[in-house]
Amino acid sequence: MRRSLAVFGLTLLLSGGAVLIYLNNAGSGENQLNLMLRLSAWGALLIYLIVFVARPLKQLIKAPFSRRLLQNRRYVGVALAAVMTVHLVLLLQVNEQAFNFGGAIVYALLFLMLLTSFDGAAAKIGPRNWRWLHKAGLYGLGIGYLGAIGRELLDAPLDPVYLALTVFMFAAITIRAMAYWKYR
Repeated sequence: MRRSLAVFGLTLLLSGGAVLIYLNNAGSGENQLNLMLRLSAWGALLIYLIVFVARPLKQLIKAPFSRRLLQNRRYVGVALAAVMTVHLVLLLQVNEQAFNFGGAIVYALLFLMLLTSFDGAAAKIGPRNWRWLHKAGLYGLGIGYLGAIGRELLDAPLDPVYLALTVFMFAAITIRAMAYWKYR
């Protein structure tokens, strides 16, 4: 539990601190907030992809790096929750829309997964419920990311960042599908 809390706190401090330092130096206008919003989303997506492929990579590639990645997936997931918390704070600063139902579901799943990343809470809900929650959350976050990337690609179809993120997402889905079919 202490390690998960330390990872969350440190990641929150580093990512939130970086945003605050930037905004303090560059100003906190709409352009600066939008830039930080995008960077936090992109960073969170890359962390998410590590969590998403950790188990399938271990199944497909029997190597020390894949074993270590799977062993530390919990902490990478906790770091993801911290970066997404910073992203949420930025969203609340920028977004004039009062409520986004899809976003609320994604964040609810994210924070439920975070809470059950601590041993005591995980034990209370039991292994079966824990697996169900974390699988639903993992796929729910992925659907949220695909929707966000899709919206951006509709606005700017040749944006190299969103094209690259799309490639990364589909590569991760392919890795997961390959592991699924290999072991089914």
